[in-house]
Amino acid sequence: MTNLYSLGAAQVNNLCASEQLSIIAAGYSDITLKPASSCPYNAFVYTKNLAQVNNLCSTEQLSINAADTSTVTFQQSSPCPKVTSILSTNASGVFNVCAAELMSVTANDNSNVTLRQCSDNATVSTSSSGNVYNLCASEQLYIIAVDNSTVALQQSSCTKNVTINHNNSAQVTNLCATEQLSVQASGLVSLALPSSSCPYVTNVTGQQQAQLSNVCATQLLSIVMSDLATVNINPASACPNAANVYTYNVSQVNNLCASDSLYIKAADLSTVTLQQSSSCSTGSATVYTTNEAKVKNICATQSLYVSAADLSTVTLPQSSSCSSNANINTINEATVNNLCASNSLFISAADLSTVTLHPSCSCSSTASVNTNGVAKVNNLCATEQVTINAADESIVTFNLSSPCPKVTNINCQNSAAVVNVCAVEQLSGNAYGSSSIQVIQQSSCPLVTMVSAHEGGSITNLCATELLTIVTDGGAVVSLQPGTCTKTVTINKNGGANIYNLCASEQLSIQDNSGTPLTLVSSSCPSVVTINALAGLPNGNQLINVCATQLLTMTISGRVGVVINSAFCPKIANVSASSGAIVQNLCATEQMSINAPDGTQIYIDSSKSCTYATSVYANNGGTVSNVCALEQLYVQALQGSNVTMKQGTCAKNVNIDNEDGAKIFNLCAVEQLTVKATGGVVLNLDSTSSCPYNATVNCQNEAIITNLCASKQMVINALDGTVVNISSTTTCPKVANITTTINASVNNACATETIYIQASNSSQVTMQRSSSCPNVANVLGYLNATVYVCATQAINAIITGNTTVYYQGPLNNTQISQFGLILPWS
Repeated sequence: MTNLYSLGAAQVNNLCASEQLSIIAAGYSDITLKPASSCPYNAFVYTKNLAQVNNLCSTEQLSINAADTSTVTFQQSSPCPKVTSILSTNASGVFNVCAAELMSVTANDNSNVTLRQCSDNATVSTSSSGNVYNLCASEQLYIIAVDNSTVALQQSSCTKNVTINHNNSAQVTNLCATEQLSVQASGLVSLALPSSSCPYVTNVTGQQQAQLSNVCATQLLSIVMSDLATVNINPASACPNAANVYTYNVSQVNNLCASDSLYIKAADLSTVTLQQSSSCSTGSATVYTTNEAKVKNICATQSLYVSAADLSTVTLPQSSSCSSNANINTINEATVNNLCASNSLFISAADLSTVTLHPSCSCSSTASVNTNGVAKVNNLCATEQVTINAADESIVTFNLSSPCPKVTNINCQNSAAVVNVCAVEQLSGNAYGSSSIQVIQQSSCPLVTMVSAHEGGSITNLCATELLTIVTDGGAVVSLQPGTCTKTVTINKNGGANIYNLCASEQLSIQDNSGTPLTLVSSSCPSVVTINALAGLPNGNQLINVCATQLLTMTISGRVGVVINSAFCPKIANVSASSGAIVQNLCATEQMSINAPDGTQIYIDSSKSCTYATSVYANNGGTVSNVCALEQLYVQALQGSNVTMKQGTCAKNVNIDNEDGAKIFNLCAVEQLTVKATGGVVLNLDSTSSCPYNATVNCQNEAIITNLCASKQMVINALDGTVVNISSTTTCPKVANITTTINASVNNACATETIYIQASNSSQVTMQRSSSCPNVANVLGYLNATVYVCATQAINAIITGNTTVYYQGPLNNTQISQFGLILPWS
């Protein structure tokens, strides 16, 4: 063991020790170890003032404490000790020092430490302008550099694991790590990493204007930056598999990239800028931004998640490929620009935020959008399906230049708007409040469109090729694209709603309780139309230009007005109207059925040809005008109703049920007329038309029938004070069969061949005379009846019960009893 204490200007040469050497040198002393001798196992050196220790060496452990301006120099050719510990202060210098396993250096106060070669591990602390040069370690390096100090690493060496705490204008140069690098930098420091090598893992924390450049990693990069700090990623290096970045205040991260996953959380006024290239290198990316932070050129090939708040901005590059899946959430006044996704896109935008899709990128397969506040989503598109929920005053705009999605589903409420909407196969939309859905006017319509508009909502430019369903209420407005017609249209219209440009080519179904007009386009007529309409408001409904080519079915009630477009007549028309409803210009070519009670008014277009078969039911003041049929006509008119036939047009077969004061005008038939009249009705047959072949009349309760005639056979059953007046100006039937009772009367009866008269109960039958008498007359009279009869060949009479028969012609067979009388007709 050798112990040396040197003071003043002492000088010691060729000093040596084999096991342990301890040196304390002060003043101007100068100590030199023997250069050729073996090194001690352990050496402990303390120097101060201007002392010098030269050719120092040790094999196991070396400890140096150098102060003031003292100098310690390690032998150049000697082996390195396993462990070296250095404390260098003031302006001292330690040179050529080394360690095989562990190097520990503390350099303060303008001191200088120069290392000779690499150790396995090294720990370095510098401050107050302390300097460490030629530092290197093969396994692990830990550096604390502060206060204008300098740490310079060997240019040709790299450490596996490096940890640095770097602040207050300190400098660390030639930093290099192969496996893991951890850097904490603060203050006015600048740290540049070598561009030739990247560690597997890099962890960087920067604050207070720290500047870090050439940062890189191959596996994982973690960055935390704040307070005006800046990190520049090495643009020439490969991207790490994963990167996690946290930025605050006004910090910056530039040239960021990751090949697999990227996580960014940016706050305050910080900025994160990713490398911009022709293709995106990141597999998945997650971004959170708040305050006024900016993230630029963010992209991901597989999955992109963005949550942006406050006044932050996230911008995707214009040139990169789209993410497969993107999930975007924006609130406050945040902005996301150049958004793009190829598979699925989800957007939730609230408050004053804005999301803008790249206008020229390919569309995602599916897109789902939720907006509220006054948020905006621009240039939306998808190829397969779009689902939108828009509320408040938000606006969603489709990209005009992109192809339409196959399926579009929209739910819009409050004052929200969805603009330039389109779909290829199916469009579904709901508009509530004062919201609006604006469909783009296009040459091709979706196959199926289903919409509902409520409470003032509006949907414009709707169209569909196969099926269109519309439900409206509460002042809503729906307009169809002009010039388009759907095969099948179903309408449910309520509560003051309006629908414009309605058109169907095959089938139209309308349920209308709205109280507002509905006008169908006049240029096209569907095959089948079904209408159910009720007066929803005091001013009633009005349906205009209704038409069908095959079947028209209407059920209407209340103050409903329907105007038929009579340029198109359906084959079949079925109308049931009540409670004051009005139908104008009704027509049909084959069959018409009308139910018109309760003051209903139905006007048939008299300019069209008649239907083959017509059935009319009118009751309680209902009115049906210009009724006609070619083959079969059935009319039931009850309780003060009015039915007017088209004058001069007679059906072959006519069946009339006329009751309770109802009126039927211009009645006629070609082949068969069957009449049931009761309850004080007045039935006036058209005297200008030819007579039917056969006429059958059953009347009672003071009914009145005038101008009755038939050319082949007439059958009359009259009772209860009814009056039947047979026309005296037309030809008589071949055979007439008349039965009267209870004060009924038949006037101007006639026949050309045979007449059968049965009169009873104070009834009366009067025949025409002169040339209108039949060949044979058969009379049965009883109970105070009166009969005026004539015949050219034979009169057969059975008279009883105070009945009087007045005859003209030859009597053939008479039977008179019980005060019956048969007298000549004078």
